[in-house]
Amino acid sequence: MENFNWWDDPKNKETFDLPISVINEDEYWVVSFTKETQLLLGEQMNHCAQGKTKEEAIDRLFAVVRFTNDYLEECGLSHQRWVPFRKGDWKHIGGKWIIIFGIQIYFRYGKGMKGGAYFPFTNLNVSVSSEWTAYKKYKAKKLNQ
Repeated sequence: MENFNWWDDPKNKETFDLPISVINEDEYWVVSFTKETQLLLGEQMNHCAQGKTKEEAIDRLFAVVRFTNDYLEECGLSHQRWVPFRKGDWKHIGGKWIIIFGIQIYFRYGKGMKGGAYFPFTNLNVSVSSEWTAYKKYKAKKLNQ
């Protein structure tokens, strides 16, 4: 038996119709998201694209969505490193964190946790990660694609 993740298992896959508008004007096809699309995906989904064929126009529409998503991800990774101080929700169970200029310090309490380091003679585990490193890896991955 093949080892599938549940989302890759063919019996769990389903096709969902996404409402879009398609218009043929002379030699061009124009494709746009509709109000129904915005209700499903959010108000920011107001993209439009054109192509010489219907398939090309639809491919370009989703290329615009991919480019927009990549841009937002890069902006988030780039700018959040410069935020002077952020604090996580200290009321929930599972860990507490603070971030100072992109360096995250994560506190957990318990035994047998992977990652981080324990304070001697306590069950307090502390791990440190860097948003600077995450951004550097993201940029390297983008250059290699």
